[in-house]
Amino acid sequence: MTGDDRDPDAGVPVRGDAALTLVVPIYNEAARFSRFAPELAAFVATQPPGSTLLFVDDGSDDGTADQARAFVTSQPEGRAQLLVRPHQGKGAGEGHPTEHQRASRIRAEGMRIEA
Repeated sequence: MTGDDRDPDAGVPVRGDAALTLVVPIYNEAARFSRFAPELAAFVATQPPGSTLLFVDDGSDDGTADQARAFVTSQPEGRAQLLVRPHQGKGAGEGHPTEHQRASRIRAEGMRIEA
């Protein structure tokens, strides 16, 4: 929501108790993944039941997908998921609609993870 009456996805009603999917595109983040993933998971844990952290790996070649896979398996069932795709560029990783997305969602758009 934008804080006003405009809903960014007018076709999907957004309720205050709606589950949320936080979509986080990742590409070659092995050096930083272990620092930011727990913080994101902690945020999602404060959201309504059914909320999910969805990492979208865009063909990393530095072990990021392996780290993300291990992290996802360490989380409670359904709280974190990983989608691994061949490298298609930043826009593809951020905008890919999946069955994991729910009524409310946040996309980590243009997110920069600093060392």
